[in-house]
Amino acid sequence: MPKYSRPVSVFSSSDRGESHRSESPPPPYSEAPPSFQPRRSERTPLLQPIQDPEPRRVPDWRAEWVPPAARPRRTGRIREYVQASFRNPFRSRLAYRISESYRSSCRRIRRSRALYNIRESCRKAPHSRFAKRIHRCFPLQCFLVFILFFIIFVCVHQFNLSGAWTFTPPTISIAIIGAGPAGISAAQHLHVNAALRNIRLNITLFESNPLIGGQLALNDSKGRQVYPYDDPTQNPIAAEDITGPALLWGNPLCTKATEKTIGDNVAFSELPPQKISFFTGDHVVATTTRPYNKFSFFDWWGMLFKYGSPAWAAAGIFDDGADLKDRFVHSPLDFGVGQLLASMGVLESAQQFAHDTLGGRGVGGAFVDEVLSPQVQRTSMQRVSDISDFGMKMAAFQQDRANTFIGGELLERLDQVIAVLGITVRTGTKVSGVKRKKIDDDKSAWLVEYNADGLSESRNEPFDKVIIAAPNFEMYRGASAEVVEAASMLSYRPAHVTFFTLPSRLDTGIYGDVNQILFLEEQNGDRSLDGVREVSFVREVVRTSEKGDGAPEFLYRALSDVDVTERLRELDLGITWMYQARLENAYPYLFPFRQYPRFKLSTKGIWWTSAIHAAASSIDLSWLAGKVVAEEVIQEVEK
Repeated sequence: MPKYSRPVSVFSSSDRGESHRSESPPPPYSEAPPSFQPRRSERTPLLQPIQDPEPRRVPDWRAEWVPPAARPRRTGRIREYVQASFRNPFRSRLAYRISESYRSSCRRIRRSRALYNIRESCRKAPHSRFAKRIHRCFPLQCFLVFILFFIIFVCVHQFNLSGAWTFTPPTISIAIIGAGPAGISAAQHLHVNAALRNIRLNITLFESNPLIGGQLALNDSKGRQVYPYDDPTQNPIAAEDITGPALLWGNPLCTKATEKTIGDNVAFSELPPQKISFFTGDHVVATTTRPYNKFSFFDWWGMLFKYGSPAWAAAGIFDDGADLKDRFVHSPLDFGVGQLLASMGVLESAQQFAHDTLGGRGVGGAFVDEVLSPQVQRTSMQRVSDISDFGMKMAAFQQDRANTFIGGELLERLDQVIAVLGITVRTGTKVSGVKRKKIDDDKSAWLVEYNADGLSESRNEPFDKVIIAAPNFEMYRGASAEVVEAASMLSYRPAHVTFFTLPSRLDTGIYGDVNQILFLEEQNGDRSLDGVREVSFVREVVRTSEKGDGAPEFLYRALSDVDVTERLRELDLGITWMYQARLENAYPYLFPFRQYPRFKLSTKGIWWTSAIHAAASSIDLSWLAGKVVAEEVIQEVEK
């Protein structure tokens, strides 16, 4: 049988629709058959060339993979891919690409539809099925949430009542020895700031005198206040009678702190200028006016004529003292005397002698000996040649403005501060020693040894921290040699304050028609009072006789280094009543120091506020020292 046979068309081209068969088979070809391909519409299964079946080619997916970045854009080419795939459906790579493109497109469509559904559900949340379900169950959910929170609240409340979850910070016991301005300032700062920082403190104030106020509170031998003529119907001797009526006005830091605690305002009224005479023992050498800036025109010419330019240049000293008064109010709480003075800008002044500054200002000669030095000695009991420049300015300012204003009483306000704070105060209790001792197997404390009226023997009480707000450093037992050496640079001198009444004012012909008499250091004459720094008029009092009638008398004050009661009686002044008190540790020696003692005496928790007295002494400086020490105690407790 020949390999090829002649194809015979079933349908004729001329006769469409008619079919016939050839009567005889076609003759065989003598040569290869012509190239002939049947039409696709013709069904010629028998006339197809016989070929060996070939296996279907499976494309190599890995070899034909193209990275996405190198793939051609499919946009607009899908039609070409389809046409090409129909031309060669089995062996074309386009078919594979179309299938892959179709699958990826389907995945993108599904992903975009999901995102679209999410967006639509978020945009039309109230109309979604999920929102409708939530809306139907919302009351039930609210009720269940309320029940859950109610159960939690009941459980927490029961645990708090039982104390299972309540955290109680430990209570720190603090002993403050001395109820003067420094001690009360420390107690106030501790009480207020510890409450703000969630610290529990148990503060105890010890005061050896029956009344608080330190050395400014005068007490008689029975511990009572001192009254003129020992008559309780009279006004008692107050702190302002010792220092001057402008005590609160001249110490704004203390005044503003008490106003904040008590919640009131101290009303001040200005006093008229007063005359001062400077006495040598037999005559008055000079008369000035205080405050220094209230000099009259004629008084200025008299001072300039007698002392020259030093009288004019001295005005800057009193102005510098007034500026220092305002710096204490805004001073930062630095934990060192040197740092504290540096922050106020007075460290250099505190480390140089006053006579060096006076020489630079052009103040010297007779004006210093007869006018400036008596004023400084009245407040500091120290010569101008020995005192520091900072101490000299503070003393001159206090003396110059002591009677400028009147208003308020210091001791009364300190009592009110203690009443508001509610701190335990043990008056009439003298502390004799403080030492560190182990009280338990794993705990040590400071034992404060004290004795009080009504106790047969001294007692010891443990405290975690101790603040010594008094100049008696000797009570600190067990101090290291370094601490003792640092504290030894601080020394004090006592003072005697004597109050007496006269039926008439002092002889104006001898002492001048003035309210204050300042005595020069070198005195001579029949009426000399060696050691006396000042004799000043305080106020008028009315002495009631046995018959019930009263006569006005004049109360005077004498400030001296020694006891002068006998010398005053010898002058035959007509004294009707007299009282004298010795003030121990009244005035610190204000020498220029290069290094200052520290407030903190030991790392185990004991402080000393009197370290500030190495620089100067005033109510505001003591109040500032109390605040600094209290802040350091709080920071140590927080650690």
